[in-house]
Amino acid sequence: MVLDITSRQLGAKFTLIKDLRIWRVKSKQAVVKDGGQWGLTLDFPLVPVTAFLNPRTDHLITLAADNADGFEMSGGTNRRTVMATWNPKSNAIVETTISETQHTIFCPGTSYDADGKVLLTGGSTSLAFTIYDPVVGSDADPGKAKLAWTRPKDKNGAPRKLQTGRGYQGQTYLPNGKTFVIGGAWGFNRWGELNKSRDGEIYNPGSDNNPGGWERLKDVHADAIRMDAVYDPGCKPEKNKPPPTCSKIDWQQHHPWLFAWTNNSVFHAGPSKRMNWISTEGDGSIQSAGVRGEDSDAVCGIAVMYDAVEGRILTAGGAPNYHYWITKEDRGLGSRLESSRNAFEMQLANVGAQVTAKQVSPMSRQRIFANAVILPTGDVFVVGGQVRGEPFLDETWVSVPEIYTPAPGGKGGTWSLAAPHSSPRVYHSWALLLLDGSVLVGGSGLGGDTTDHYDAQIYKPQYLVGGAKRPKIVSIADNKVLYKVGDKVTITTDMAIDAVSLIRYSAATHALNNDLRRIPLKPTVVGGGSANTYSFVIPGESGVTLPGYWMLFVLNNKIPSEARTVRITLDGKEKA
Repeated sequence: MVLDITSRQLGAKFTLIKDLRIWRVKSKQAVVKDGGQWGLTLDFPLVPVTAFLNPRTDHLITLAADNADGFEMSGGTNRRTVMATWNPKSNAIVETTISETQHTIFCPGTSYDADGKVLLTGGSTSLAFTIYDPVVGSDADPGKAKLAWTRPKDKNGAPRKLQTGRGYQGQTYLPNGKTFVIGGAWGFNRWGELNKSRDGEIYNPGSDNNPGGWERLKDVHADAIRMDAVYDPGCKPEKNKPPPTCSKIDWQQHHPWLFAWTNNSVFHAGPSKRMNWISTEGDGSIQSAGVRGEDSDAVCGIAVMYDAVEGRILTAGGAPNYHYWITKEDRGLGSRLESSRNAFEMQLANVGAQVTAKQVSPMSRQRIFANAVILPTGDVFVVGGQVRGEPFLDETWVSVPEIYTPAPGGKGGTWSLAAPHSSPRVYHSWALLLLDGSVLVGGSGLGGDTTDHYDAQIYKPQYLVGGAKRPKIVSIADNKVLYKVGDKVTITTDMAIDAVSLIRYSAATHALNNDLRRIPLKPTVVGGGSANTYSFVIPGESGVTLPGYWMLFVLNNKIPSEARTVRITLDGKEKA
């Protein structure tokens, strides 16, 4: 049910129902022992497709497209994005429209910078570029919050644009303050040319001596990250050319998995089975890092850096093709390949070195369009997805999440099932970690039909429902929340702790969340230990501790506290 929340806020004696939909549960889900539990849904006035947290207020920002329940690819002066904000303290949900940037922020690239700003690129408006500023957006008033959305200008006052139009691209922030983007689909470049290969480019925010803007990386060619061509069933190419009656899907550069690393490099882990190292210095370069084991291409699988100190990454699921059916309307025409259960672990070391992808125990379910969240414990929660990937189709959706528990030293982990959920979370769904250690899972659909899901639901891992007492961060020395890489942090807790987790704020859309990473740390007792005072050192390598806002958790026997938000920069100073 979609409600007009504004009427309730104004004290009206009525509630306006915009849209009423009722779903029937076909079968009762089995109870999963120690699998956590799901809470009630949050009902939004839109289908939330992109989501991120304001690190200053912890408000959730969600975006649909130019309509609340569909997309028109609006042009001219009508470009807009429908937005809704959830305040977790009051539970109020407020809808508004972003029109001042003339950017339909749908199918974009997303990433946080060191200031907590969210950079949103391309998508429906494939050359456009918008920044969300959490400082301006800290006001809960939706009218004032609109000021948070800006379109950066060049020295002549013209809006800054990408060099190449793109949607479905991969994007990540770099330690040097720049933002890297590569790949994607559709869109023209700035000169009106339709490009198949959407090569790498980089955003320099500029300085007093540098106007900044988007710059091409001439030697970072997206051909290196593309997935293999997909042929329809029955196609037998002759001399590398398919028969005239066959359909070939080529130049797939969808949703690249990108991880910023040392020396301002980027590791490309997939979804192409061919992995790469990317240099962003000068004109850039791209070189092979090996092949992801025995995996196939795995578009819209999951990829997370669950241990950034050791450079450990988990990938799982995905499929060689974005569409399972040749045509959704007439499924008798044939189908392509189903999604995978495959899971791999890899460890990054020196830039340029070959990376070995070790196959680990597979997931219990096949999944494409699933989402992954790193929990404070270091476990990875994987939720949603479907066996046969098809946008705007809920068939074969997977209702049972699962949790991957890594083994020490990357020796392979184990999967366990979690409590099932009742609403499909497939294409256009997302998942984010909240500061209390729970996970918010939402969205799916936006096709203007029965596959639209206007809600989100909070999942509580077992550590929140088992009844164990949680540790608490009582204070941080000198009330300090701004640090530089390499700093020592001193905290006081209300009980003994044995672990610390830093988890970076990140933005999620289209099964992609490239800036998400976790830093596990071992606390050191300060004094005799009776005061429950501890210290730990933030890793001094900025390619590990990617500058930005982080959630700080402390743990006792794998039971996490609620998080405190800290900000980590290269110099430990606020930007002037």
